[in-house]
Amino acid sequence: MSEGNHKLFRLKFLRCVVVVCALILACATARAVTLEEVAAVYAKQLDLLQPYRLRYKETITRPQNDGTDKTVTLVVELLVDKLRYRKSVWSETGPEGQLEPVTTESDNGTEWRSISHGGRGIGQIVSPRPASQIHSEMYSSPLALAGLLDNSLFEAQGDRLYSADPTDVRTLALQPEAALLASPEMLDGKQAYVIEYPKSNPHPQFRIWVSADEKLSLLKSEAYLPSRNGDYVLLTRTINRDFTEVCPGLFLPKQSEFQALGFEGQAPPSTQQFELVSIDVAVPVTDQDFLLEFSDGMIVQRIFTWGDKNWSIDNGFYQTLRILVGVCLLIMVGTVGFVVYRSLRKVR
Repeated sequence: MSEGNHKLFRLKFLRCVVVVCALILACATARAVTLEEVAAVYAKQLDLLQPYRLRYKETITRPQNDGTDKTVTLVVELLVDKLRYRKSVWSETGPEGQLEPVTTESDNGTEWRSISHGGRGIGQIVSPRPASQIHSEMYSSPLALAGLLDNSLFEAQGDRLYSADPTDVRTLALQPEAALLASPEMLDGKQAYVIEYPKSNPHPQFRIWVSADEKLSLLKSEAYLPSRNGDYVLLTRTINRDFTEVCPGLFLPKQSEFQALGFEGQAPPSTQQFELVSIDVAVPVTDQDFLLEFSDGMIVQRIFTWGDKNWSIDNGFYQTLRILVGVCLLIMVGTVGFVVYRSLRKVR
């Protein structure tokens, strides 16, 4: 080997050594994080949120039987104060993105109300609404996809929800069965810590990737279910991109994608794209903000559960029923009063 080739070889060797050392150092630094530190970062961000007003755009794409895809774009505004919320949904139509109201719903902690717009509109009342159903309304939003849904609020109401869930990274990281993999992985050219739950299963039910920096942002999550033959099948995948600091210490993705891959033919695959429009945190709220009024002439259905079925009655029948019950009560009170009066007269 000539002197020139020897120097070139040494230079390349030294460069390789430097790169390997840098990777080893980075991995060693990455392994220094703990699940408790991950939980603490998300707990701090959850504290910064409430109450909040969130506005985002949601584009839903589903395959049709004729081989085409159907796409619907919605604009959603969500006002949340722990379990109280008000949600307004508009449909984006036309080439210029005109907005048409679709639904407005609200839960003030005592009663859930909704309005389906169109014509005179149709209203619904459920009192009280199970916390698990409120959870489903907040489950599909940029905050939930970023791991910032506080599932403890719902479980405090007595509903058994699966709190170890990628939508609540704080709770998932604190589960005894959660595991932080020893080595970070490369994700889109960047290092990411990998958390699996539960660690004792043959295959984790959830796997999440958080950024290997002080933000620990949720970059990606996957959920799995066991199939009929025992293999674990990828059920859903979430990907978050382009994180921005919406207030000091709180980072949210500008773009999110939720993929439902379908499971053994039970449901067709679908994709939801989310675009963060705006968010205001620690906003002042009043009880009036969560009160949804029905307009005169609107058909209003009251929904109640009897046995294992839901039943509904409209406002006309409800008012008639109230009058009949009132009349029956008056007759009963009058009858009892008459009997007591006759008894007292006989005693005298």
